[in-house]
Amino acid sequence: MVSMNSRERVLVTLDHRTPDRVPCDLGGTIVTGIHVQAYQGLREYLGMPGREIVVVDPIQGLARVDDDLRERLGVDTASVSPADPRTTRLRRAFQARTAVNDTNPRHSGVRADARGFVP
Repeated sequence: MVSMNSRERVLVTLDHRTPDRVPCDLGGTIVTGIHVQAYQGLREYLGMPGREIVVVDPIQGLARVDDDLRERLGVDTASVSPADPRTTRLRRAFQARTAVNDTNPRHSGVRADARGFVP
């Protein structure tokens, strides 16, 4: 079987045909997202450089998956949401209903500012 690129792999799968391998999704949607602590730990485990982590879903504490990690893991999908995590609407939601904060013991060690960034 010929090696496929990510687009071909996903389209073949959606057409109920057999791809060269199972497509991989990480962070393409909030359903397949990764929590900021797990994301930071995964980057460290893989020996990847630290980065400013952007929180794309403050309620679940999900991180935006950077291109370098997607490439390293062979992820075939990417988020194409028209909503940028730095928009005013999301920033307001984050400030109003912060799930990742200093007072929530389940998220101890994770600090995000009002823009949704975790240093």
